Amino acid sequence: MARHGFGRGEYKYFCYPLPDIVARCAVRCTRYWRLSLIGGTIYGYRCALPGHARRFHQALSQAGQTRPTPLLLQYAEGDYNAAPSDLYGEHVFPLQVAILLSEPERDFTGGEFV
Repeated sequence: MARHGFGRGEYKYFCYPLPDIVARCAVRCTRYWRLSLIGGTIYGYRCALPGHARRFHQALSQAGQTRPTPLLLQYAEGDYNAAPSDLYGEHVFPLQVAILLSEPERDFTGGEFV
């Protein structure tokens, strides 16, 4: 991550086809429209964001943006994630969703998640 200016830690991108657990993730599929409304309001996209994830991914594909965006991040003591700046083309989704796979105070202590 550091060599690209994305922070410090380890990251790994998924490839298509996405693993079933990622492809069917409730946030990714059923909550997309709510996130698109929030993102559109914050960033002024309004009608520019398609209201359904499948249509958005079709638009990405038509624009030649075929790289999947879901990834796994792993952090150790002192690692961090910088503000998102890794854009792969003209079409972007203005929000990122993070899901912790470890439980604070049980699996790790210290640090902060903002």
